[in-house]
Amino acid sequence: MIQDKMTRRSFLTKSAKGAAAVTLATMGSAVIGPVLGANDKLVVGVIGVGGRGQDHVRHLLRLGENVAAVADVADFRAEQAKKITGGKAETYKDYRKLLERKDVNAVVIASPDHWHHRQFIDSVEAGKDVYQEKPLSHTIREGKEMVEAVKRTGRIVQVGNQYRSDPHWARVKDEVEAGTFGKMRWIRVCDCRNWSKGDPFAPPPDFKPEGIDWEQFLGKAPKVPFDPYRYFAWRWFWDYAGGIMTDLGAHQLGLVHWIMNVKWPKSAVANGAAYQIPHWETPDVVHAVLDYGEFSVVFTPQMLNGYDGDSGVWYGTDATMTTKGKHNIYPEFGDSSTPIKSWENQGGDHMKNWLDCVRSRKQPNSTIEYGHQVITACHMANISYRTGKKVTFEDVKDEAV
Repeated sequence: MIQDKMTRRSFLTKSAKGAAAVTLATMGSAVIGPVLGANDKLVVGVIGVGGRGQDHVRHLLRLGENVAAVADVADFRAEQAKKITGGKAETYKDYRKLLERKDVNAVVIASPDHWHHRQFIDSVEAGKDVYQEKPLSHTIREGKEMVEAVKRTGRIVQVGNQYRSDPHWARVKDEVEAGTFGKMRWIRVCDCRNWSKGDPFAPPPDFKPEGIDWEQFLGKAPKVPFDPYRYFAWRWFWDYAGGIMTDLGAHQLGLVHWIMNVKWPKSAVANGAAYQIPHWETPDVVHAVLDYGEFSVVFTPQMLNGYDGDSGVWYGTDATMTTKGKHNIYPEFGDSSTPIKSWENQGGDHMKNWLDCVRSRKQPNSTIEYGHQVITACHMANISYRTGKKVTFEDVKDEAV
C-alpha cells in the first residue's frame, strides 16, 4: 500500500504532468496505407516481447501473418521472440527503429503500461494500425490523448479487452436487451487466483540484468536503481502500472460497460491492501464499488484464494445469472433451483477480429473509445484506493473527455 497521503487533486495533477514524453520527430500523422485484400499477408511488428508479447507472436504466426520485427529493452526477450519466428524477425532495442520500417503495416504493443501512451501515439502517427494490449493507459489523461490520436490519424485500433470477441458474452448482451432479466440493478464480478505461495511474475533466482536497457525501461517513470522485482513484476508497482484493478478490471468491467451499454461510472470507492505478497506496492486484494446511476457494480480481484475464479452474479428484477464455468439464468420468482437458460463458454479470437478489420478498414470489437471508458472506471477505483476518498466522474471529467 502506498505510504504517502496524497489528495485526489494532487494525484490527478501528477498523472497529467506524467503524460509528456519524447516524440518521434521523423514520423508524420494521418498516414493512410493501402487497403489489403483478404488473402494479403500483413507485415507485423511486436513491441514488448515478454510473456504476453511472445504469446502474440505465436498467435500471429498461427494466423498466417509475417512477424518481421520485434522490439524490447531486454536482449534476451528479443532473442526469445526471434527464435519463435524461426530466426526471421529483426530485433530492435529502440521501438522507434521498428516504426521507421516502411514495410511494417501494423504493430502489437505489449509493453509495460507506463509505455503504452508514448508507443501507441508514435505508432499511429507512423501510419501503423495497432493492437494495444490492455490496460489501455497508465492514467486517465493518457487514455484521452490516445483517443485523440486515433481520431487524428484514422488508424484501425483494437484494445486487448478480448472478452468483447467471445460469443458467450455476446449472448448475455442479447438476453439483457431482450428483457430476460427485467431491470439489471446489481452486478457482482470477480477474478480470484491463488498466488499465496508466490508471485509467478517474481524474478528467477540469481537473475543477472545483462543486456537490459534499464534507463529505457524506466522511460518517464522515476529514476531508480535496477531492481529485478520492478523489472519482472512491474504490474505491481504504481510507477509502471495499476495493479490487479486495471490489469483484471479491463476484462470484468469491460463486460459491464459493453453489456449494459454504459460509458462512465458516476462514482467509485475502493479499499484493500497487499496482505500476502510483500514486494507488491499495489493491493493483492481490492474491492471496488461503482455506481452507474441505474445499477451498481461490485468488482473484486484478489490473488489469495482461487475458489471463485473468473466469475460473477448478475442480479435482475426478474432473473439472476451466474457465470462460473458456464452461464446459468435462474428465474427470480417460482422455481429458482433450475436454470431457465444455460450455455457453455465459447471463446472467440480477438486478434483475428483486429486483423480482419485492418484489411477491411471496419471498426473492431474493442475500439479505442470503449477501451478508454473501461479503463477510466478502473483508474477511478485506483484513485479512490490511493486517496481513501470517493471519486466521482465529475472529479476526473476534464482528464477523460
